[in-house]
Amino acid sequence: MKSEHARVAADLLAQKKAEVSLKKDLIATHLAAIESLTSTKDEAFADAESRANQRESELQAEIKELTDAVGKAQGQFIVFTPFPRPHGVF
Repeated sequence: MKSEHARVAADLLAQKKAEVSLKKDLIATHLAAIESLTSTKDEAFADAESRANQRESELQAEIKELTDAVGKAQGQFIVFTPFPRPHGVF
């Protein structure tokens, strides 16, 4: 009876150790996956922010060019537009 009890206890202990080991492996796998996803997310955010900043700079440059062009066109319009003359005066 004692030897049977010892054998059952040893089997249960081995089962428990195997389950604990399996759970530790599963936890390690999940942690690695989480770290990978976090890293990927951080890289994606950094890339998106970089592209947004670059596009904002490009748009600011385009706005400046358009503003300058409009100012120049208005200046030329004012310079080259003749003043209206009264009727009969040439």
